[in-house]
Amino acid sequence: MKASRTIDGAALNFTRGFNSSLGATTQFLNLTFEASGLPNLDQGKTKSDPMLVLFRDEKLVGMTEFITDNLNPKWIKGFDVEYDFARAQSYIAKVYDIDNPSKLNDLNLHEYMG
Repeated sequence: MKASRTIDGAALNFTRGFNSSLGATTQFLNLTFEASGLPNLDQGKTKSDPMLVLFRDEKLVGMTEFITDNLNPKWIKGFDVEYDFARAQSYIAKVYDIDNPSKLNDLNLHEYMG
C-alpha cells in the first residue's frame, strides 16, 4: 500500500508491506519512504542532504541514509515495525538536512526540514 502526505509543500510518500503475521491484530510492516519537492536549505551551489528519522510514540525507531544534494530523495533503508491494529500508535517521520555527516545521531546539529 502506498500513501502520501504533504509537508510544507513537499510530498512524503511511504510504502507499507506486510512481512509476517504475529496474531489476529498485530503484524510486522516494512515502511519505506521517498519525498519530492523538499526545500533547499543549503546555500551556494549545493542542495540539501536529506535524511529521514522515524519515531514511534516519541521514541527513535531508526534513521535512513542521507542522500547528498537531493531534493527528491528515495531512501533505500526501510523499517520493519511491529504494528497492532487494535490499539492507537503514533509513528512520526521527520526529515533533516544533514550538515555534519560525522555526527548523524545528534539531530540538533542538522536542520529540520519537516
